[in-house]
Amino acid sequence: MKRILPFLFSLFFFLNTSAQEQDIIKCAAHEIMLQEIAANTDLAEKKAKYDQELKDYLNNSLDRSVDSTLRIIPVVVHVLHQGGPENISKDQIEDQIRILNEDFRRLNADAVNTPSGFDSVAADCKVEFVLAKIDPLGNCTEGINRIYTTKTYNASNETGFKAISFWNSYQYMNMWVVNNITMDNNYGTVIGYAQFPESGLMSTDGIVVAHNQVGSIGTASTNNYYGRTTTHEVGHWLGLRHTWGDSECGSDGVEDTPLAEDANFGCFSYPKLSNCDGADPVNGEMFMNYMDYSDGACQNLFTIGQKEIIDFTLNGSRSNLWSEENLIATGILNSANLDCTPIAQFTSDNTWVCAGENVLFYDNSYNGTVDNRTWTFQGGSPGTSTSSTANVTYQNAGVYNVTLEVSNANGSSTVTEVGKVVVSNAWASDSDGSYNESFESNSNFWNKWKRINYDNGNGWSIYEGNVVAGNQCVRMNNFENTIFEEDWLVSPSYNFSHFSGTVSINFDYAAAARTAEPADLVKIYISTDCGETWIPRGSGVSGTILANNGFYLNEFMPNEITIWDNYSITIPANYLDGNFRYALVFTSGGSGNHVYIDDVRITASNVALEEENISFLEVYPNPSLNHLFVQFNAKNIESCSISLMDVLGKKVDNLSNKSTSIGINSYSFDMKNYLPGIYFLQVKMSNITKVKKIIIN
Repeated sequence: MKRILPFLFSLFFFLNTSAQEQDIIKCAAHEIMLQEIAANTDLAEKKAKYDQELKDYLNNSLDRSVDSTLRIIPVVVHVLHQGGPENISKDQIEDQIRILNEDFRRLNADAVNTPSGFDSVAADCKVEFVLAKIDPLGNCTEGINRIYTTKTYNASNETGFKAISFWNSYQYMNMWVVNNITMDNNYGTVIGYAQFPESGLMSTDGIVVAHNQVGSIGTASTNNYYGRTTTHEVGHWLGLRHTWGDSECGSDGVEDTPLAEDANFGCFSYPKLSNCDGADPVNGEMFMNYMDYSDGACQNLFTIGQKEIIDFTLNGSRSNLWSEENLIATGILNSANLDCTPIAQFTSDNTWVCAGENVLFYDNSYNGTVDNRTWTFQGGSPGTSTSSTANVTYQNAGVYNVTLEVSNANGSSTVTEVGKVVVSNAWASDSDGSYNESFESNSNFWNKWKRINYDNGNGWSIYEGNVVAGNQCVRMNNFENTIFEEDWLVSPSYNFSHFSGTVSINFDYAAAARTAEPADLVKIYISTDCGETWIPRGSGVSGTILANNGFYLNEFMPNEITIWDNYSITIPANYLDGNFRYALVFTSGGSGNHVYIDDVRITASNVALEEENISFLEVYPNPSLNHLFVQFNAKNIESCSISLMDVLGKKVDNLSNKSTSIGINSYSFDMKNYLPGIYFLQVKMSNITKVKKIIIN
């Protein structure tokens, strides 16, 4: 395993596929703490005051009387998820609460494994944890708050994920469960960290744990930590440091935890002797302490000295949490165990589909038992459902809303996601050769282009001002974005099947930064399956190259001296499809300013225009009941196939296979034998294909 050496403010673990590798990589946690303190003099003073008062407390034997009071801490668990494995079950969360209570009360079954040399200092810390029953607004709660957000990925203080769901840390211990934690590309995989007492803002106070470290069941059932990662983090939250003092043979400030050379990994035979000066020559290192890095399977104790620090913290800066007044306010005392009103929430297996395809919807409602459920699927079939999982077919192109209402005897909750499902034609919707976009048409932008704003914050929009072509361009509102925020601007679909040779996508851009090290990125992705699959093209434009107008402390807006540069990427020939679309994808580096893009152009070195062979294609009547008439003008005598395709692009029938005559070619087809629905008529001559959407009644 590979884990890092932390400092006071946070804990980070690192994993490696080889358990034999125990390289310790120092993280930037200490540096991050120093940066935050440097930016906040009040925080620096609070931290210094806490450290001094703790030192005085530990040096005064009269103050260090054993506290036998049971302290109960209300807990709220914020599950940040995107419908994946990180959306852990209530059972898994309750399993973690059980483990916390057993570990802090020394009721853990493996307490019998504490060596005799350390058993005399093992402590019942007199702390218990209970999921809150009343939320900050006075509503009934299970103590679990589920938030659908992309910020479940690469969670760090820089991304601002805690602000998405936070309860007053004066009343609750906040616990955030995320998919993964990434502090920097050099850190590896982080599985948890905590905020020490008086070492951060109240609005960020709590612990953060990766989903596969919560409890010992569900997604955590395959690791070696048995819920002790969270025990370790809560120890930090209560003021405990690592047993090795975060340095070689360092001190954690606790008298009854012996010196350790460094962090311990895995499990060991007792005693594990230390080479530190002043180390315990008999019992060695306390590798079974929860505040070491050893596997959870061999951790089994806190000490009396560690309990004294916990007592100091809970009688000081965290004293309100376990006060009788707060336990009543959070529902821990004097609150009946009622079933709360469920909170409606759902996910789906896809949001982009071709016409005729299906979308699976899942009811992820929480906070109470769902007795009744009603789905409403705009544009879908079925249009309504009462099942927990619904399979819905979308036949017609469009952007559709989805609504879910859930209820029980205590009340109901409804959620509507506007534009949840984007249904595209199985064939290109814009195939008339208008491939360039200067964003002069507002209706074209709002009706044909799709904007995906995962964090529901700043996003792509039309900007009017000093631009490259005309009076308008698109702007990525990036003045206050946090790191890793991602926004997509997706083009309509185009018919590129008649392109050959080298095809390029080009655009002009102007941007700026707010710091000297901008890390924003604009990249192009392409799709040929209605947006279900996206392939990145090129490395994109980023950093100081993207920020081509330097640094602006205020909002950057183009003017007559603005620098506009061009970015271009090529499209492989195998992607020149009859249903091609591209996306401009912006990823925030957390330090940028606005980004402007204009005059997107498609260029090709060799283009065969359809009009050279087929000057027009008419299909009538449309919708058709019994007969369908087809006419087109052919420039040459060529073999021609006319086919009927379904909405998935699969051939239903060959209607005609014969050579054309020069001039108007007319056909009549009997449609009575085909099922009612949406089809596409495909006329193909040589390498040229024309397609018309038809409806058979």
